[in-house]
Amino acid sequence: MRLYAFCLMGNHVHLAFETRKIPISRIMRSINTGYAGYFNARHRRSGYLFQGRYKAFVVDRDEYLLSLIRYIHENPVRAGLAERAGDYRWSSHRLYLGGSPVWLSANAVLERFGRNRSTTRRDFVAFFRDVEENPYGEARRFAQAVVGDEGFAQQVFERDEPEDPLIRRIEPENLIRWAAREEKIDVKELFGLGRRREITRVPAICGYLARESARVPLSKIAPCLGGNQSTLWRDVKHLEQEMKESRPVRDHGKRIQAKFVAWGNTT
Repeated sequence: MRLYAFCLMGNHVHLAFETRKIPISRIMRSINTGYAGYFNARHRRSGYLFQGRYKAFVVDRDEYLLSLIRYIHENPVRAGLAERAGDYRWSSHRLYLGGSPVWLSANAVLERFGRNRSTTRRDFVAFFRDVEENPYGEARRFAQAVVGDEGFAQQVFERDEPEDPLIRRIEPENLIRWAAREEKIDVKELFGLGRRREITRVPAICGYLARESARVPLSKIAPCLGGNQSTLWRDVKHLEQEMKESRPVRDHGKRIQAKFVAWGNTT
């Protein structure tokens, strides 16, 4: 794990870290139990230390790492707690300007400004004064889980399936139209008799996407497909079994799910 930045606020904390092989849930559990327990014991208090469940984003490091660090360090400025990022005591900003501890990967960030430490720190400070062309705060977000362009988001969804890759507020009719278009099927064909195998799979795909990525119940999407809930449930289970047994079917399912999530969170 690499920690790039932190900023401790009144009831929450902002962190930028690279998990590598450690699941983010394990990291946050350690913070919410281990550190919170230490803090409560030291200050003779009890209860939760941070407010609410954590919210995590997978960020395109190459494109947004510097901007993300700036965004985190400037939280106290936006909150009116400091005039400049360097004035706030409870963030990693000051550590970037002096000798950083071994647990903060400041050197990996400063190297982006060059090799000379005296000039890299000066350039780091200047970066906070410059107007950003592509700031992190305005970057595209996919499935409320990924920050980057559409290509990066699809890679993440296909590889890692980040926590809660959900689409918010999508109508069943729009989902069906999207899936039919993606599978190169005319929507009208879905309701015809004697449907080809590649067509009969589309309702199953719709049901699978509705349940797994949109939290739309099968009872709501089944009538829009001209069928009933039990039939659609059986079709979805059959598709899931095919995905387990066939790598091409599994890869296709993951690919279309990633594209659906990316599309759904930009419409």
